[in-house]
Amino acid sequence: MPRIAVFTVEELRDAPRPEYGHPVEVRFQDVDGAAIVFYSRFFEYFHDAFAGFLGHHGISLAEAVRSGEWLAPLVHADAEYLSRLRFGDSAVVELVRAGIGRTSLRVGYRIVRGPERVVCAVGQTVHVVVDRQEWRPREVPAEVRLAFETLP
Repeated sequence: MPRIAVFTVEELRDAPRPEYGHPVEVRFQDVDGAAIVFYSRFFEYFHDAFAGFLGHHGISLAEAVRSGEWLAPLVHADAEYLSRLRFGDSAVVELVRAGIGRTSLRVGYRIVRGPERVVCAVGQTVHVVVDRQEWRPREVPAEVRLAFETLP
């Protein structure tokens, strides 16, 4: 399987502001003993934004998981933490880049805090689309491809 190019921290940090942003209010249970968001929560924020982005484009991830023909499990995830997020902060998770292969898709995220748009984290996930019955790679569904083609 050919690899989709990895996005750099700079590409994700400096990408233009996208049309879709997923709001996040940092909850008490999201922070650790240092009073900042626990690192794994960023991946939850990324996933919530991924599902929200699909919904914004008329695709229900819940329906796909429940009874659709395809699933899109993660095969890679990474993040760079650039500034603190604390309990009570308001942030937005933005999907800023996409790389689409025949059976996989790489999504680049940026989390910005407050009206100043301080970049707190960037990250990327790689999903391989599989047939729900056979659990073998299959082509990215046309509607998913079209949604992610709206990103640079």
